[in-house]
Amino acid sequence: MLKEQKGVFIIAQSWPCDTYGGSIAVTSSLKQYCKYFDKVIYLCLNERSMSPIVSESFKDVLFQHIPVKKGGFLKRFGYSLLLNKPAITIGMGGSKVFGNIKGVMDKNLSESSMAFAGIIEDNVPGVHLKSLKKNFPRIPWVFKSHDVLHEAFSIFKEVGSPIMRLAWGMEINKIFAFEKKTVQRADLNWTITQDDLHLSESKYQKSMDGVFDSDIPQHRYENVKPGNKYRIIYLGSADSRKGHGIRVFIKDSWPTLHKRFNEKGLKLILGGRLTESFDSVSNGVEGIGYVENEIDFLGEGSIFINPQVAGTGLKLKSLVAMASGKVLVTTTNGALGLGGKAGKHYVVANSPSEMVEKISLLLNDEKYLEQIRTNAKIYIKDNFSEKALEQRVLPLLNALWEKQKGVSNE
Repeated sequence: MLKEQKGVFIIAQSWPCDTYGGSIAVTSSLKQYCKYFDKVIYLCLNERSMSPIVSESFKDVLFQHIPVKKGGFLKRFGYSLLLNKPAITIGMGGSKVFGNIKGVMDKNLSESSMAFAGIIEDNVPGVHLKSLKKNFPRIPWVFKSHDVLHEAFSIFKEVGSPIMRLAWGMEINKIFAFEKKTVQRADLNWTITQDDLHLSESKYQKSMDGVFDSDIPQHRYENVKPGNKYRIIYLGSADSRKGHGIRVFIKDSWPTLHKRFNEKGLKLILGGRLTESFDSVSNGVEGIGYVENEIDFLGEGSIFINPQVAGTGLKLKSLVAMASGKVLVTTTNGALGLGGKAGKHYVVANSPSEMVEKISLLLNDEKYLEQIRTNAKIYIKDNFSEKALEQRVLPLLNALWEKQKGVSNE
């Protein structure tokens, strides 16, 4: 009996093989899709074209670049007022973009006799789900969300000028309506954490179909240097959403820490997009901006901070830090999706004063620092390997293919 051939279309907004969180997530997912499906067609809605390393890493995947032009946030927000759509979807959701998606799919469907399923990887490409279901009714579609975005942006209703709070309130309401419609339209819904699953079910009044999280390429990080404990590091974007916690940390926690350990040469090193704006030699803060080699950067320090106060999804850079043998100091919000145990696998601090005291304890107690570092590496190895992820997500992929057979037989 011939083996049933399975195909899948992936609609995403990030290329795999980059080092930021969204790319780590799609790289992890794509490895699992390649194991399960015989033909994988990956359509990436992105402003930039694909790096050669992508095709080298996934030789059997057919990659298609769908060019988009997002523009700056203010421009997108202006268009969002006219179009009554979330600013995050402006540039991604145009008819020309969907026309290119449809062209790629029509061509591949006409050239193949196998059946296909579809997966929307990340939230914003979900703007095309209505058109995808209308034009390809015999393909079941999964919406795999990386965040509960309207909750992730909620902090901006509380900070800034009254006009900015009002503008963000309008945007967040539009994001909520967009996400709810996408969840309702999808044939299956996967979240990236158990916390997101419960939050989504509460907000959208629909049962989610499971958690499809991520793995961490541990071989990449197993030989990262232990680093200097007096070099506290942060790696990640410092945009308006992710940078909020860093700004609070530098304003309310760092001055006390810097003064307390100044004689030891304590330094805060920030790497990632826009972190150069925090650079202040006199205050012991080095903002270096884009990091070319994350392995070298991670080897600089022993303590990794993620002081975010709002957000959802899986904090992949935190997992990278733990896999690299760093002591993660984060908030309760920053620990969402990590699992494990605070005080054993990472350290949680929820106020500026608590951040000061927890980091001070680590700096003063070498044995405690080493214990957390060791526990973290073991925990990531046991729970976020590619094999462990495969065991978790195989039932989800089987359920998707059962859905595909049901659609095909209608």
